[in-house]
Amino acid sequence: MHPILKYTLSFIFYILLQVFVLNHIGFLNFVNPYLYIYFIIALPVAFPRIPALLLALLMGGIIDIFSNTPGVNMFACVLVAFLRPYLLQVFESTRKFYYLLILVSIHHISLFLMEAFTLTSWFVYVKIVCSIAFTMLLIGGINLIDLKIRDSKKS
Repeated sequence: MHPILKYTLSFIFYILLQVFVLNHIGFLNFVNPYLYIYFIIALPVAFPRIPALLLALLMGGIIDIFSNTPGVNMFACVLVAFLRPYLLQVFESTRKFYYLLILVSIHHISLFLMEAFTLTSWFVYVKIVCSIAFTMLLIGGINLIDLKIRDSKKS
């Protein structure tokens, strides 16, 4: 499959999944998984910086439109896309979990703190921790499925 088609379909898939499924998950209003960020995080290492920032801007803007959160997701996405190359240099491929955890944490902390616009509410911090944990579980599930697909193609 051509890389442009692959990334376009992936972009659309993550947006549709976020808007129509994951935005409606709310366990006791503590868990808000934001799996769409994985599209930006999982871009290839050699992916150019400016297109990554533009994709993050577009993706965050689309999610903001459907989530009725003006600019919050856009800011968090662009921040992750901006920091991604620096963190790729810090973490080798053997530390992929920490790389994912830090970028997901940056995204969720910036998103929820901007959305709540307060630093004093304990509820926001509980929501951040629960959402990071659930998003990381979803990303882990996607990685497991991807590994199984790759292994089945090798066999």
